[in-house]
Formats: sequence, C-alpha cells, structure tokens
Amino acid sequence: MDGNAVSDRNVEDTERRACRRPDKLPEPEVLAKGCMSVVEGSVTDTHGTEEPGRLLVTRTVAAGVGVVIACGEIDHDTVARLHDALLPDGTAEFERVVLDLSQVTFMDSSGINTLIGAHRSREAARGWLRLVNPTEPVLRVIELVGLDLLLTCHPSVDQAVTS
Repeated sequence: MDGNAVSDRNVEDTERRACRRPDKLPEPEVLAKGCMSVVEGSVTDTHGTEEPGRLLVTRTVAAGVGVVIACGEIDHDTVARLHDALLPDGTAEFERVVLDLSQVTFMDSSGINTLIGAHRSREAARGWLRLVNPTEPVLRVIELVGLDLLLTCHPSVDQAVTS
C-alpha cells in the first residue's frame, strides 16, 4: 500500500466521523411525539404512526432538494413508509434527495435495499441521494455492507443540500 492510499483512507475516515451527531443542533421543530425536524420549510407530507419505536417519515423541500426525515426503526414492517417517501409511485420525484437518519434507531437489510434502490433511481436521473448524520447503530450497518462507499454522508441537512 502506498502513502497516498493511506492518506486517502484517513480523509475518508475523517469525513465519516463528520457524520456523527454534532454537539449542538439548531432548535428543533416538533413533528410528532419524539421526532424532531431541523429543516426550515414547510412539511409537504408525513407518513407514520404514533406507536413507539415505529417509523415516522416526513418529506419537505429545501432549496429545490427533496428532504426526507426518518424517525424510529426501519425494518421489514416499516420500510414501505421510507420507500414511499423516497420513491413515490416507484419514481424519483426529485433528482436530488437528502435523507436525514439522525433519529433512526435501527435499520435492517430492507432499509439498505431501499437506499440502494433510491440511489440507483437518482443516479439514473443524473441526481443523487445523500445521507445526513446516521446514528451509530445505523452507520454501523451502512459501513458493514459498504454503502458508505456509494453514498455521501453529511453532518447536517443544510450541508448536504448545499455541498
């Protein structure tokens, strides 16, 4: 391994560390019991349940970019909500989408498959899917399957939208 490969890997590790939860978040807007949003703009659609531990998905727009905020668990029973928000009617509503995972406590392979499908759909439309601040358990799954090499991760929605 040459010196450049080592330094490139260190840059990648530093960027991934930037996805960790920042020390101070902007004042949140409460969307539902236990779920918060730090995105400015109007909420266009909400899919979810009040049932503890389940998934609430909210969609909004920031600077012409679709923003999907997930809160709860992404698993076989709840992934349809995320899929519907990322790929309504099986198509990419926005070419560019940011997915905020900062309030997701669990994600299994069905969530990974949905992220891959959403990425492929955006890529075919010459757009992108960017992840925001996944929690430690979710980031671990993303890293284990190598999805962190395919999707970029950002510490905040604003940074994901503008970078």
